[in-house]
Amino acid sequence: MNLKRTYLWVVSTLSGAYLLVCALSQEKYVSIQQKNINASSEQLAGLIADFDYWKQWYPDAMDTTVVDSIVGFPFNVGHELTLNRHGVEERFQLKYMLSDSSQVDEIFIQRLIARDGQEKGWMKFSFKEMERGNTQLTLEMEQGNIPFLFRGMIAMMQSTNPLVKHNVLCLDRLDRLINGEMGLINE
Repeated sequence: MNLKRTYLWVVSTLSGAYLLVCALSQEKYVSIQQKNINASSEQLAGLIADFDYWKQWYPDAMDTTVVDSIVGFPFNVGHELTLNRHGVEERFQLKYMLSDSSQVDEIFIQRLIARDGQEKGWMKFSFKEMERGNTQLTLEMEQGNIPFLFRGMIAMMQSTNPLVKHNVLCLDRLDRLINGEMGLINE
């Protein structure tokens, strides 16, 4: 009888702790990564704000069979990339780009997925000029809402989170592309 009470107490405590982690965790699926890249903000912005270049660094766009269309003009609001994978349409649209005469500060891209309804997310690239021509590039990505009971699991797996890995891969590919380790196709 005492063993059953102990099990009940342990299960209750662990369940309560997990629900507390869920309650305190973020409601939105957001990932933020940074990387220092040996390039100016203008060079990096050229690869980010022109969707033709995404085929060389963005993992999902590198597969040419999923790139459905690229419309609009690079660096202009409304420039759009559409991917179509297994009947699921994913659209990226340039919403704004903040800059002054000497550097680019931020690029904001809206992400829409047409599945059972519209899922929305976004990507924000922030640039901070450092010394000797380096730029600190921050990629912040929101994927959408997290169901309550999954929040604890995502909070505990933050370092193995697929969105974190995706963002790290994007930043690494941008770094390799800008430093000549991957050849630019559209030069």
